[in-house]
Amino acid sequence: PLPGKNLAAGHKSEIIGTLEAGYYDPKASLAELHQRISIEQSVVLAKLVARCAFELRKTQLPFVLETIADCALEIIRADSASLHFIYDQKLNKYVYEVCMGEIRKPYLEVNQPRVNGLGQQAIQSREVQVVPNAKQGHGEEHLKVSNPAVWKMGVRAMAAVPLLVDEKKNERIGVLYVLYSKPHWFTKDEIDWVKHFAKCAEEAIRNSLNYTQARDNAKALSVLHSISQSLATKPQDLLLLRQIAGYSVGLLAADVVNIYEYAQTEKRFILPHESAGKLLVNNKMSREMECYSGPYLLLASTEDFHFIDDSLNHPIMNSPELDRTEIGSFVERENIKSSAGVKLRVDTEIVGVMFINFRRQHQFTDLEIQIIKTLAANAAIAIKNRRLLDTLAAGSREILTTLDLDTLLALIVKRAAGITCGEVANIRLVEGQAANELVAHARYPEFEPICESMKRLKLGEGAIGMVALQKTARIIADTERELSYKPYFEGLRSTLYVPLLTGERRLLGILATGSRTVSKFNQRDQMMLEALADQAVIALQNASNQRQLAASEAMAALGDIAGNLLHNINNAVGAIRVYATMLMEELEADKK
Repeated sequence: PLPGKNLAAGHKSEIIGTLEAGYYDPKASLAELHQRISIEQSVVLAKLVARCAFELRKTQLPFVLETIADCALEIIRADSASLHFIYDQKLNKYVYEVCMGEIRKPYLEVNQPRVNGLGQQAIQSREVQVVPNAKQGHGEEHLKVSNPAVWKMGVRAMAAVPLLVDEKKNERIGVLYVLYSKPHWFTKDEIDWVKHFAKCAEEAIRNSLNYTQARDNAKALSVLHSISQSLATKPQDLLLLRQIAGYSVGLLAADVVNIYEYAQTEKRFILPHESAGKLLVNNKMSREMECYSGPYLLLASTEDFHFIDDSLNHPIMNSPELDRTEIGSFVERENIKSSAGVKLRVDTEIVGVMFINFRRQHQFTDLEIQIIKTLAANAAIAIKNRRLLDTLAAGSREILTTLDLDTLLALIVKRAAGITCGEVANIRLVEGQAANELVAHARYPEFEPICESMKRLKLGEGAIGMVALQKTARIIADTERELSYKPYFEGLRSTLYVPLLTGERRLLGILATGSRTVSKFNQRDQMMLEALADQAVIALQNASNQRQLAASEAMAALGDIAGNLLHNINNAVGAIRVYATMLMEELEADKK
């Protein structure tokens, strides 16, 4: 509440925000984590809130308007003042309304600016209008005839001052009323003072709006930056869509935000959907979505964006087969008055839809539309990234079941180029008597020209050799700025190297992808390639084990063959010995 004379009896406090504070220490014990914040700490926090609340409110437009109305009282020593700013034609009322002095809130509730009233006359003429006005032949009780409602409230004289904050677009226009509870004739000096004050007030409002817009822009940029960071560093995060929905609620002051993922190849929405905001009725979807539900109706539209500021025009409410038990009743059940429906698109693929819902009539500004489009693009990328990771996981079966080394290496480099959108890829294995060489094997495309002299590199030689020594992935954004870079493919401007490490961090080789575009690869590409490298290590070990098993089986088979052959030879030699003995005996017998 405002301090001093502006605080009327029975004035209710206004919540303008919340402040949260707490402790978190990942190294703390379970008992320490459950320790309560003390009463003394709570009191200190409450005092901090009390000190900051008024300062915070001073930055908000309602306070600026109240200050203007209050200052107007002082300038011409009026009894009351009211200020009305930004007229909403659909609601048929002003968005911002404040009242100061003797006549306060009841005045605003009973007396709204009239279509042809004194305030509209002031706005249209761009001049201060007063009642009573001696120049127009008014008597002291003229207000009793021209505006009986305010006369009944005790007003005997009033002036309407136009506030033209943004004349060009006919927006940000308002009116300031100064009121007297006793008969009063406005002097020329008073009118001049009010005119000059109005110019100062317009500038103050303009500055406040600009500050608010700058603050909202900064908040939007901060939120979008946080989402972008999450997309880059945590593409596998299953909660990312829920976070985007939550960011949307806070950033746009929406009531409920729903994100529905769509499988375009299967032509169906994937349930359950992600949602943020406060639901009036917690009703989960228990079955497949009907074809006439809101998401399907939006999907069938030729436009990517639908902004609805009237529930009667909502696509769900216009459905000829409205499903009152499930999704079709969402608008009625949640009392939705306005919404924005946006298709989530990556290139030509539609991966979902998003709805931003309001329980009040809301007209979407150009800035809000741009924010919604940006949030929708981020949500689409989040869905696409997760699907790429799912595809990578599904594709692991082919890699892990391929035992032929040449076929396996060719499959790995082809997939490496595909998941990172690289133009080329190759794999090097650690070889040599001392296991100190990186030898290039498969490459993609298979017939891409290479530098033959770079087929064999020592560990530590060139940028890729240093990656092998350090056993850490590396992105080279511009090869022309990297002195240690040794080209294997011609004309590459950016590369991504990922080591192939076993569970014991033994180096098997290096998996690399490259592009002829500068700064082609990012952290998402690195994470994707590292996931593929983990699969490649397992597959290489499987292939190696299979080769060793095949070799041992071959040796065992050779041993069996050799044993049989030796046995046969021994039998033959034994028979020869027997025959030789018999022959010698026969020769001896003939001599006798």
